[in-house]
Amino acid sequence: LLPFRDASVDLAICAFAIGYCPGAFEEGARLLRAGGHLIVTDVHPERIQNGWRRTFRVAGSVIEPPSTTYKLSDLCDSRLVLERMVEAPLGAQERAMLVAAGKEVPDGPAIFAGCWRKLPG
Repeated sequence: LLPFRDASVDLAICAFAIGYCPGAFEEGARLLRAGGHLIVTDVHPERIQNGWRRTFRVAGSVIEPPSTTYKLSDLCDSRLVLERMVEAPLGAQERAMLVAAGKEVPDGPAIFAGCWRKLPG
């Protein structure tokens, strides 16, 4: 748990980390005041299910932190209502980078961004 009181923030953001932090969605819901917003972005779960790996390169090494697979439908909490969900494909620049690297260019969404609002009560 984060060291903040229940219902103590108006905005919580989880940017490209929800797959690394099981329970982060519920923790965001706990922290929000009524009417507050939780914004979550991440690699689209379909990409992970289709073989994308969450890796980083540091000093020539490939690092793959442990992560959890999930579905967008798992991102729900009775205290929140989904206001908007964007499931975006790769842009032209990202597609060109993958082609240049000899990688497969997927169809469908590559990332998502969701915005939930905390209900009163």
